[in-house]
Amino acid sequence: SDEFAIVDGKSAETALLGVYNKLQSSSYYGGDGYQAAVYLSGGDLLWVGTLNYYATFINHTYRADNRVINDAWYAIFRAVNGANHIIAKVPSLTNNITEQQKNQLVGEAYFLRALAYFDLARAWGNVPLVLQPTNTISDANGIKQSPQEAVYDQVLADLNAAESLLGDPINRNRATKNTVFALKARLYLYRKQWDAAANYASRIISQSNQYSLIDWQTFINTKNSNESIFELAFSTLNTSAHFNSWSSVNYRNQFAPNRTLYDLTQSPNTGGDRKQLIRDNSSTAIPNYFVQNLYWRTTNDNPTYILRLAEQYLIRAEARTQRNDLSGALQDLNAIRGRAKIAL
Repeated sequence: SDEFAIVDGKSAETALLGVYNKLQSSSYYGGDGYQAAVYLSGGDLLWVGTLNYYATFINHTYRADNRVINDAWYAIFRAVNGANHIIAKVPSLTNNITEQQKNQLVGEAYFLRALAYFDLARAWGNVPLVLQPTNTISDANGIKQSPQEAVYDQVLADLNAAESLLGDPINRNRATKNTVFALKARLYLYRKQWDAAANYASRIISQSNQYSLIDWQTFINTKNSNESIFELAFSTLNTSAHFNSWSSVNYRNQFAPNRTLYDLTQSPNTGGDRKQLIRDNSSTAIPNYFVQNLYWRTTNDNPTYILRLAEQYLIRAEARTQRNDLSGALQDLNAIRGRAKIAL
């Protein structure tokens, strides 16, 4: 029964881990669903599967009843609802829980709800803002869509709440104050608030003792590396769908890099060390058979990278460009190019 699900510190911690688990859903950040729609819509992949409701993302002919869209919608709102339960119930707990623990749990829940609504708003635009836990099937009846900007306002409010509650320790698998800073930088970029975007990206970039750009070989083979701000941790018992979605050298699965992306990574002028990310497995029988090497683990315990240091450099570069600080923007771009060992 829901009324007995969150009653003390231990059950509250378990409930919060359940929200992270909802982020790991194969229909959300688990490697299929929401991620597949983003990958396929971006123009960098080939569709090689047989399920036509995926293929529609390649040519942008998907409809509202598309199964991938439907599954992703429900998966993200399950994460929202899980966070809502934490936010509503944990502050009033008194059994085996300290105020510091309450702040940590609620702060993480605010961040997770912010991330979920940010993803909903940027994908669907106007969405319903459900900010109370759902206890009965009719609880959300009558809640109409809110404009995208109002949803972004709520994302910012949740991030502000999380920032006030969370501490500074580095944890690359759980929300911390730095995780909040990184998502704020991305949110401000989407809202074209260039000063704020650059400011929050700089807060992460300046922590060189905690975050650094690492060589690609290390990044490909390392979990929770210094480049990672927030990644979801999978295991052989809690597996990711990434490996089973991408084509591999042994099996041509749902999607794979296309020729254009392969050529960009292989060119020394644009790819540099990033050529390690894709291999050519083509043959006379199967042309354009390219395989990515990032999600390579056959044990399906690949992490999902949600927030990375490299993105913060690119966010700041874009913000600086918009403010006409071209030398600063070039400096940030050259940090990325230098890491890839491209001639500057």
